Amino acid sequence: MPVYVCLWKFDDQNIKDVKKATEKAAKEKIVESMGGKFITGYWLTGAYDGIIIAEFPDDESCAAGALKACSLGFRTTTMRAFDSEQFGRILDSLS
Repeated sequence: MPVYVCLWKFDDQNIKDVKKATEKAAKEKIVESMGGKFITGYWLTGAYDGIIIAEFPDDESCAAGALKACSLGFRTTTMRAFDSEQFGRILDSLS
């Protein structure tokens, strides 16, 4: 399955009750409800509050997961990730 990296942050409402918002995040449940597999996640300092790395069957299910998170009061930036083998094939296609 394709791998995606999702940077996320609390919206203004969620940050007011960060303990409750943290429970609401339930990252693994959101990913799995969209047919994905949660790989790992970390809390961050700086511009984003967290990062999730997950597999999804396709772009559509990943987008649905991001929209679900947004509906719960989180803002996301999601990117498709490629391992070395996949990136090698991309580079090979350039010749």
